[in-house]
Amino acid sequence: MRKRWKVVLLIVMGVLALVVGGLLLALRLSSPPLSVSPISAERKDLPEAWLVPDDPSAFDASEDRTSEPPSSVVDDPTDDSASFSTSGTLAFVGDGRSFGEESYELVIADDAMTLTSFGHFRFKVLVATINIAFEQRLVGDGDLRPSLYEASFDAPLGFDRTVHSEIADGRAVILSGGEHSEIELDVDRAFVIGTFGAYALLPVLFPLREEGGIASFDLLVLGGPPNQEDQGPDAVPRMTVERIPDVEIRVADAVLSVDAYVVTSGFGQSTLLAKEKEFLGFVSGDEEESLRVYRVDYFPDGFEILTDPGESQAIP
Repeated sequence: MRKRWKVVLLIVMGVLALVVGGLLLALRLSSPPLSVSPISAERKDLPEAWLVPDDPSAFDASEDRTSEPPSSVVDDPTDDSASFSTSGTLAFVGDGRSFGEESYELVIADDAMTLTSFGHFRFKVLVATINIAFEQRLVGDGDLRPSLYEASFDAPLGFDRTVHSEIADGRAVILSGGEHSEIELDVDRAFVIGTFGAYALLPVLFPLREEGGIASFDLLVLGGPPNQEDQGPDAVPRMTVERIPDVEIRVADAVLSVDAYVVTSGFGQSTLLAKEKEFLGFVSGDEEESLRVYRVDYFPDGFEILTDPGESQAIP
């Protein structure tokens, strides 16, 4: 389906869709664009353990070759030894054009999880550029069940918007743009989507929810699809995440072997890339119409997915 990545964008940011929709109605050609500086990402060196050796047959003689590769080993986040924290910066590219950035921090402790992020989106409308700055915070327990989500969107022309949701007892209570709604869902299987930074949680969440290599989720798209309130659990969109064989990506003159997942919902399929618990990228669409979200702190010039000899897909 054409323009599929734009549908994915609306899934990821239902609130943004509402904000932009209002802006398009109110925008005047004389309105000056809001000035937002790009986020500066601190460059991170690629861990040597991620690199594919020039000679794949080369190995340390002392290494047990029957052991599982590091990329398949993910500790249970509920373990005392499995506390985890990370941070990164994402670049957003649609149809080969940059449309925003986001910096995030994920902290998982024994009994709590917090994901915070901030960034901005850029949209060209006629001769004007719309810039929307945002912040979000997702809080959960040690089993990564969400309990609180907050977000704010700073848009021009008075189209600011805030979202507040509390999730407990099989129900999400949402206050968005002054409107109240409630949605029934399975909290043990809930996945909250606000901005793209939410996907940083999936590589850690997957081993807790997967059965036979597939994890299923109730998708809470805050500010997204209408008419969900008081409709019962069948009104909640579903999302599945399936682990697939590792793929190799090329970064400058290096090749990395990374974990890969297929993310499927009623809005189509996308591919998520990670390395153990580290989220690396999110890819949807094709060469003509595409959405690319990737870790610009690791890949400042993007990367290529090596699909088979002689064929690759550039990002961005």
